Amino acid sequence: MKKLLFIFILFIYFSVLSGEDFSYKLDSNYKIISSFCDYKNDQISTGVEFNAKNEECNIIYDGEVVFFNKNRPGNIRYNKGNLLVIENKEKKLRFNYYNLKKEFVNTKKLLFKKGEEIGLLDFNEQLKESRFYIEVVDIKNEKILNPLNFISINDSIPPLIVDIYFKTDDKQVVSLKLKGEYKVKRGGKVFIKCFDKINNSNYNIMPYSIKILIDGVEKTNFIFDNLNKKDSFFTINKDIGFEKIYYNKEPFDFYVMDYYGLPGLIGFKVIVEDFNGNKSVFIRNLKILPPDYIDKKSENKE
Repeated sequence: MKKLLFIFILFIYFSVLSGEDFSYKLDSNYKIISSFCDYKNDQISTGVEFNAKNEECNIIYDGEVVFFNKNRPGNIRYNKGNLLVIENKEKKLRFNYYNLKKEFVNTKKLLFKKGEEIGLLDFNEQLKESRFYIEVVDIKNEKILNPLNFISINDSIPPLIVDIYFKTDDKQVVSLKLKGEYKVKRGGKVFIKCFDKINNSNYNIMPYSIKILIDGVEKTNFIFDNLNKKDSFFTINKDIGFEKIYYNKEPFDFYVMDYYGLPGLIGFKVIVEDFNGNKSVFIRNLKILPPDYIDKKSENKE
C-alpha cells in the first residue's frame, strides 16, 4: 500500500515538474446542454452551457478573481446572468463564468485552485435546476477557446451522421444517405447534418471536427476548437465564417464546401469526430454527371 502511495506521489511530482495540465473532471451532477460553436436563435455559442442538479459552481482552472458584474452585461450573446471573471496571468487565459448569484460564497478570497468552489448558481424554479455558462479567452492570441480543452467528460458515444447532401445549381437536392443511385449533375454545395451525444445525456451537441476526403484526398477539415476573436472566423478555415457554415440557419446542418468535378465516379468519405476521439465514418461512391445530362427515365414519365 505504501509503495503504491509512493508511486502516486512521484507521478504527481514529475507531472508538475513537466508543466502538464490535467483537465478538470466534470461532476456527474453537471450536464452539457449546448457546446462551443453551437447555433441557436441566430447566435453562435462562444462557450459551453451546463445544467446542474445542485447550486455549487467550481472553477475549472487556477486563477484570480479580476471582475464580478452584478448586472447582466449587455453584450452577452448566448447566455444570461451575472458574470465572474477568473484570470490565469501566467497562461494569459481568462475564464468567464455566467449566471452566478449576486451573493457568491467566497467574497474575500481572490486566488482559487482548480476544482475549488467559487460560489453559487442561480436556481431556476421552473426548470428545477441551475444553469451556467463558461467561456475561455486566450488573451495573448485574441482567441476564444473551446472550454472542453479544460474539462474531462465521460463520452464513449460516437457522433451521429444524419445526412450528407448536395444542393446543385439547378436547385436539386441529392442525399447520399438515402437509397438511390447516388448521381449528381456536375456538383454543387455540400452539406452535412451531424451532431454528437454524451453518455447519460439527452442533449445533442457540436462535434469536434468534420473532415471530407474525395478519392483519398482531404478537401476540407473543420475543427471547432477556437475562434478568432476579431472576426468570428474558424481559425482552421479562415475563409469561412459562421454566416457561411450555417448557410441554412439550422442547428447541426453545416455547409462545408463547394464541389464540382469532371464526369465520372468518385469516392466520397466523411469523418466526424468528437472531443474524446470517438469517430463516425461514412463512405459512398458518387457518380458525377455532365451538366447537359438528361435523365431519360424522368423524361419518359413526363
